[in-house]
Amino acid sequence: MKKFLFALLLLVFVLQTFSQSDNGITLSKDYYLQKSKNKNTIGWILLGGGTAMIVGGAIAFTHNWDYGSYTATDISGFVLLGGIVVDIVSIPFFVSA
Repeated sequence: MKKFLFALLLLVFVLQTFSQSDNGITLSKDYYLQKSKNKNTIGWILLGGGTAMIVGGAIAFTHNWDYGSYTATDISGFVLLGGIVVDIVSIPFFVSA
């Protein structure tokens, strides 16, 4: 009997711990519209910044490669790769918008 009561008490405790509570707040259509607009704006900013980094990094990379400045070439390469990463990061913002 003790094991049964302990198991029942544990079950009630676990169900209460992992259940979601209703906070009573209902979100309106305008809230979700504004949230979508913000995510879309963030996506465009990331896409534009990443594309600018790719173009700038590529131009600087080829310029520094021709003149043999290896440190500047490395930095330009990292800027180019960073731009690619930022462009990829913008995709989830567009999808969720």
